[in-house]
Amino acid sequence: MGTGEGRRNVRTDMRVLSCVVWLLALVVLVGCSGGRDTTSNAGATSAKAPIAEGSVDAESADASLASVQKVTREIIRTASLTVEVKDLAEAELLATKWVLQSQGYVEATASNNLNSVRASLSMTLRVPVDKFDQAIGTFEGYGTLVSKSIESEDVTTQLVDLRARLTVLREQEKVLLGFLRESKSLKDSLAVNQELTRVRQEIESMDAIRRSQEQLAALSTIVVEFRSPAQVVQRSDSKAWANDAWTDSTNSLIGLGRGVGRFGISLLVFAPIWLPLVAGGIWWMRRRRNLKPSA
Repeated sequence: MGTGEGRRNVRTDMRVLSCVVWLLALVVLVGCSGGRDTTSNAGATSAKAPIAEGSVDAESADASLASVQKVTREIIRTASLTVEVKDLAEAELLATKWVLQSQGYVEATASNNLNSVRASLSMTLRVPVDKFDQAIGTFEGYGTLVSKSIESEDVTTQLVDLRARLTVLREQEKVLLGFLRESKSLKDSLAVNQELTRVRQEIESMDAIRRSQEQLAALSTIVVEFRSPAQVVQRSDSKAWANDAWTDSTNSLIGLGRGVGRFGISLLVFAPIWLPLVAGGIWWMRRRRNLKPSA
């Protein structure tokens, strides 16, 4: 009986714990939304009241209301450029210097075919989002623009949702810590600790995603490829064409002689195999001719 009652008590405590956690989460969400609505209403009231009293003009009231309702957008911007420049080393130096002065950094650099007539250098640059357009214009001015691609992704809703969910999870963590301190039995402590571990894992995962999104929104990514202009290589006519022709012909004759020599050596080596076959064939043909007149 004692064991059964203990299990029922544990189940009852867990149900009560779940109900309290969800109620607390609901209160937090309602409080946040209510706070925002109250702030908006208060701003609207304070903006309209002075108009009625005549102490503040309509333009200042509209500006105050707009500032209250303004939402900061979180946008991830990326770009890809291909620019043809005369000097790759100079373009790399200028781009690196500009990015560092703009409080950004060079994420990666890769070169290709530096000793050929079509050398290229690719750079992945991270620049502040407020200098994104200025960076593109600066890199285009280093040479001739070949191609350009710009993409934008609005992650404002995702970040707002992540922040709200993190707030709820942290409140749940506080409640679970309180239950853990007040738990008197080992089973209750284990159950609460298991739920607390799950909540903390969700907090770490969501917080990592939030930080990553905020970093991408704060620093835009620009992949710029600098190319050297294509050069036409003209081969000068050789004055020693007769010597070249004589050398080529001699090499061809030597190659032919080597081929014939290899064939003869191969025949000699395989003579024990093909010589009896040839001799037998000749003997059979002669016998057949001798038999035809007598028949």
